[in-house]
Amino acid sequence: AVAGPMAGLIRLQWWRDVVESGNAQRHETARALLALLAQGQVRRDTIEAIITAREDELDGLPDRTRWQAAMLAGAGGMQVAMAMAAGIGDGPTLERVRLYGGVYGVGALVRYLPAVLAAGRCPLPDDMLAEANLSRDGLRTGQASPGQVAALRGELRQQGQAWLAQAREGGRLPRPALAAGLPAILGLRDMKARALPASPPPRGVGDRLAVMAAMMRGRI
Repeated sequence: AVAGPMAGLIRLQWWRDVVESGNAQRHETARALLALLAQGQVRRDTIEAIITAREDELDGLPDRTRWQAAMLAGAGGMQVAMAMAAGIGDGPTLERVRLYGGVYGVGALVRYLPAVLAAGRCPLPDDMLAEANLSRDGLRTGQASPGQVAALRGELRQQGQAWLAQAREGGRLPRPALAAGLPAILGLRDMKARALPASPPPRGVGDRLAVMAAMMRGRI
């Protein structure tokens, strides 16, 4: 939701300054975040890693390894922070929540990829773009074809499924951790959808029911 990379980097620097200074600058969300940090409910390095991941995304990610790290630190880190705020401190559990966060992040990219690219953002690694005969500079001057978007979505789905398999290896999550991982259900629905419009509609009743059903089952 920014006009370009520079606007995004300025906004992220503002959040970095908030975390480093402890000054919420009369911002309600910043006050809530600083309270969680002060109480030790959320770790500062987790929040800083989220900010860094978004900065790296705006700067451009050269390869899959860097992109995977950014996804798990950004989208994954957000879910980890939520689990921490819910009282989860077990390392292996938090890492599984991180993987579920990665699933949600990948699903969101599958869902909104054409709109994201049309807005001038490119949160994908250069090597993934090259396999679809695209480049970051090319995306700035023209839109990707439907076939190229489909190829990129295929790559994203494969990564999401890999993270999902890893996250499920440990069995069911504890209830508070499960709540933090539930956005992965939305990611799964997005990855399974084969006919996504260029501008997907807002989340509907089906999404809400799927999340509720997962919570009742006690597993993702």
